[in-house]
Amino acid sequence: MSDAIWKKLEERIEWLIEQEKFAELQSLLEDVHPADIAFILSRLDRVSQHIVFDLLGSETASDVLVELSDHTQERVLGELDEQRLADLVDMLDSDEAADVLGSVEPEIAEKVLETLPEEQKSDVQQLLTYDEDTAGGIMSTELVSVEESMTVEEVIDEVRSAADRVDDIYAIWVVDSDGVLRGSVTLKNLILAEPNTRVGSLMDSDVRPVVVDMDQEEVVHIMRRYDLVAAPVVDSSGKLLGRITWDDAIDVMNEESEEDLGYISGTGEEEPSARSVFNSSRERIPWLIAGLFGGIISALVMSGFEQSLNHIIVLAFFVPIITAMGGNVGMQSSTIIVRGLATGEITYDDAGQRIAKELGVALLNGAMLGLILTLIIWFWQKELEISLVISFSLLVVILVSSIIGVAAPLMLKKINIDPALAMGPFVTISNDIFGVFIYLSIATVLLVH
Repeated sequence: MSDAIWKKLEERIEWLIEQEKFAELQSLLEDVHPADIAFILSRLDRVSQHIVFDLLGSETASDVLVELSDHTQERVLGELDEQRLADLVDMLDSDEAADVLGSVEPEIAEKVLETLPEEQKSDVQQLLTYDEDTAGGIMSTELVSVEESMTVEEVIDEVRSAADRVDDIYAIWVVDSDGVLRGSVTLKNLILAEPNTRVGSLMDSDVRPVVVDMDQEEVVHIMRRYDLVAAPVVDSSGKLLGRITWDDAIDVMNEESEEDLGYISGTGEEEPSARSVFNSSRERIPWLIAGLFGGIISALVMSGFEQSLNHIIVLAFFVPIITAMGGNVGMQSSTIIVRGLATGEITYDDAGQRIAKELGVALLNGAMLGLILTLIIWFWQKELEISLVISFSLLVVILVSSIIGVAAPLMLKKINIDPALAMGPFVTISNDIFGVFIYLSIATVLLVH
């Protein structure tokens, strides 16, 4: 939909709610895609959200529920009674049901679980035990698995019987008698094979399983590297537990991107739909406080060089340039490293090579910027010695900032902290503090003393 159509539809829904024309609104919603309804819900106030969601049939409502952002989903779930929630959960795949029940109060989740069929209940309970950011937390248990001793005819019958519970069958997973993953076979190979052929002779044993406790980012790296439409999930002994499909991987990539952008901008995990002034302030204030204390430390560093600044007042003019350039270089370097770590293009094995490359880039850029600054200061102040010292200080600050920009994400990743954090106040504050200290130290030694 174009923005104009979005706006028109949203206004139409709001008008129907205001006029209490709920039958007409319900009829209108029947022709709107669940993903579009979810988007519109995120833009409505709480009362309107409740009215619209109540008008949806159970099948549509369940599809809409899984499309909602976390913030809007929490709002909607908070308005549902247990029976309505149970009806919706019953229509969801196991992974989606686990995500929804993981968002409600434990006692409510327990009551809803008791209403589910025994097999679905067992699957959802198992999924709820896994960390939400692991392969187990994003996998679904709906799949088609067959033993390698079965014939093609028997496997096709199994696929037919599983069609109702498995929405998309990308591959049939082949296991041994103990449930250990042995390979996979495509629908194409099944159709082309003779009915009495053993599936074990058709399977591709070169599968790329992911372990159930693997981090979701690593799962995405594997699926992208090997162009997997679906990845089997196994336990430590190789037993098949579930699968992760391409749409799950896309959801993870979107989630990680939004989280990283939040850290970069200093807003944490705040969602655009979280419109409350208090909530927005609560998400942002820790980063602003960190920046405030970083600024105070920078001021304290400058106060330690008061005599130098009084002796050569021109030094103070260039403090903003030094800190700004250092911050820019640090952010550029850390952006390259964070992106490389996120995509798997950078590993600890080539960290030394990456640091050397960034230092080379920083040295070249620093030399060119220093030359420009030397000419400007000399033309302005007619002091060649001062211009050379300030430009040399800029070069050193740029080199140090580049090292910080490369090292910070690698160190944070090593201690299991999201390296996107290094894109926020950490890099900026550290560069400001070290930049001021290095600049004034060099100037004091070479000019004052």
